Amino acid sequence: MTAGETFRIAIIGGGPAGLSLAIGLKRKGFQNLIIYEREIDNQARHQGWSISLFSPDGGLAFIQYLGLLPELSTISFQPSFRALDGETGKTLLYRAGNENGRRFKRGDLRDALYQVCLREGIKIIWDAQVKSFEEINEKVHIHFIDETKHQTDIVNLLIGADGIHSPIRKQLTGDVVRSAGFNSIVGLIKKEADGSNNDLFEHELIQNSGVLASGRNVSCWYAHHVLHDEIYWSLSIQSDEDFIRQQTNYDKKKLHDLALEYSKKFFPLIQTLVQRTPIDQMQDCLLFKDLDPMKQHSSGRYCVSKSGRITLIGDAAHAMIPFRGQGGNTALMGAWNLSDKLGTLVNQTNITNDEIGEILLRYENERIPAGSHEILDSRENAARFHSSNSVTNFFRNTIMRMINLKIQFDDWFYKQS
Repeated sequence: MTAGETFRIAIIGGGPAGLSLAIGLKRKGFQNLIIYEREIDNQARHQGWSISLFSPDGGLAFIQYLGLLPELSTISFQPSFRALDGETGKTLLYRAGNENGRRFKRGDLRDALYQVCLREGIKIIWDAQVKSFEEINEKVHIHFIDETKHQTDIVNLLIGADGIHSPIRKQLTGDVVRSAGFNSIVGLIKKEADGSNNDLFEHELIQNSGVLASGRNVSCWYAHHVLHDEIYWSLSIQSDEDFIRQQTNYDKKKLHDLALEYSKKFFPLIQTLVQRTPIDQMQDCLLFKDLDPMKQHSSGRYCVSKSGRITLIGDAAHAMIPFRGQGGNTALMGAWNLSDKLGTLVNQTNITNDEIGEILLRYENERIPAGSHEILDSRENAARFHSSNSVTNFFRNTIMRMINLKIQFDDWFYKQS
């Protein structure tokens, strides 16, 4: 029998990273796969807002490689992107939507990947909260919080894809989640059946767009979800504490009032978005968090354990704040890299510790530094777009205008060729 039949792989976490990794491994020939997910089912909680995936250097390329783009195109669209001066509303940078980028609602993407897993016979166990792991005789023993529901599983390889609060990462490294220094208020506008808010959905700065508007110590992101007839927006401020929650205690009226106050720092369209958001559609207040980049061990590995048969992908490896739009792309590129590398071993009759260690060493050295780079870039971008320094803002806006000119020239040159 080959390793594809006998080598048992457990993926902890059923988000886009874990699900796409499982699909990639199954396509490579691994049959003994299992996903453990802590949620009760695939509809258990709100799945965040949107994920933008890109190609050829992002997660959309992995979707294409798996042959899933045709069916996933029905739940996504090609968005344009704008960066605006938050005070004047002037466009600093504009990129039209094209075939190299698609935006998904995270819940839609997750559910679609889940359906592919079911179709391909990949086993997913819900309501399975992992407590810890133990390494015995070159095997990894997985222990669950509720051992009356889930007995200890013994696997050849454990992959933590279980997000920013990963117990696998915590046990491996001791790393703790940190506040990134930004709070956010989130609101939602749904298109009215009577057409009373069509003017918002048809506005040239909203229609089919994702928009980042920079202010002074405050930033606004809003996006039009074409397929769902929704506009969601987020107003974020710099604060090391959970300031917005402390001010509002999640009360929707207080959230709306505070958002109205912050929106006064922006040009009229953003003020209008907040004003016309129904109070009952105020969604949340968030304290953005991330993890510091992982440290490399003298062995060359980042995920160091006794057996060497544990690694991490996605937010478990490189959780970042959403000011670069690279979290989903980095996660799926890691899943692609790892599934490809493990696939080189699938036809062997046995996989030794040295062989699996070498594969994981190469994967971690290619993908974890890339994720670390995105963590730091996301922090820098957040600081840049919340700056109250006039000189910093002038240079930021000038650089974006220069990038915009290059985009326009590249588009013109492409059309001429």
